[in-house]
Amino acid sequence: MRQKLNLITFGVENFDKALNFYKKGLRWKKSDKSMDDLALFPLGGITLALYPRQEPASDTTLDYEPSGFSGLTISYNAKSKRS
Repeated sequence: MRQKLNLITFGVENFDKALNFYKKGLRWKKSDKSMDDLALFPLGGITLALYPRQEPASDTTLDYEPSGFSGLTISYNAKSKRS
C-alpha cells in the first residue's frame, strides 16, 4: 500500500488574519480550488488547508467547542482498486 500524507487542515480562529499571514507574510500561493471559507496552499506533494476553526469539527465525530477540538486534522487519501 502506498503511504503518503496529502492534507493538513488548520482550523483558525481568525480566518482572514491567518490567510493574510500565509499569503502576504510567507508569500505562499493559494490554490485556485480554494473557496470562500477554505484556503488551500499546495506545498509540493502535501497541501495545507485553512478553515474557520469550527468547520473541521464537522469532519469528525466531535462537536465544535472552543476549549475542546484543537482545530487540526491530518488526512490520508488512499487509492481504491477498481473492480
